[in-house]
Amino acid sequence: MSTSHIPPVQLLTSPDCSHCHALRQMLEQRHADGRITDLRIIDVSLDPAPLRELGVRSVPWMRIGELEFEGAMGESELDRWLSISDTPEGQTAYVAGQLENGALDRLLRLFHSGRLSLTVLLPLLSDAETPISVRLGLAAILESLEGTSALQALEPNLTALLAHDNPTVRMDACHYLSLIHSASARKAIEGLLADDNDQVREAARDCLEDAGALH
Repeated sequence: MSTSHIPPVQLLTSPDCSHCHALRQMLEQRHADGRITDLRIIDVSLDPAPLRELGVRSVPWMRIGELEFEGAMGESELDRWLSISDTPEGQTAYVAGQLENGALDRLLRLFHSGRLSLTVLLPLLSDAETPISVRLGLAAILESLEGTSALQALEPNLTALLAHDNPTVRMDACHYLSLIHSASARKAIEGLLADDNDQVREAARDCLEDAGALH
């Protein structure tokens, strides 16, 4: 495994936690053989401050780059995340997994702090096969950022999704564009009024009516 893309790793651990011990050993081995160059391990029984600072409720807790993990992890999974955690593809996979596991609050914190870019959501938004549980989580994330510059930066990407061949993707993109509150987003939504799908046309009318009510 190349170390050129391995981000810093931080582990919170405690001496009475068996999963902590196993994960610590794996990380220390990878640090010793050069696969991890920046490793910080904190024993929270000696220094509990990081628990409060990071909002951690249980250990082991690990941060690889910007991604956070709780609980046990096997060697193959650890190596996978060490390899992909700082790539757009890896972060997209992380978001999908966290949403499937109900960790929306963690993702909201990461996106609101700017530690993750909204661009990593685009592959999930554009994939018609994205599970409904993940789509609902994506909606919660984007709706929580209504009117922000972070969401505004996605306008060209969301506008492009209005031409997607799947009606659900077009409707979702329409809704998220309506959260941007720009004249150009409104104009893009107006284009869906001539869509060949009844539900898409209705979604566009609803978004435009809501925008009119707001303004």
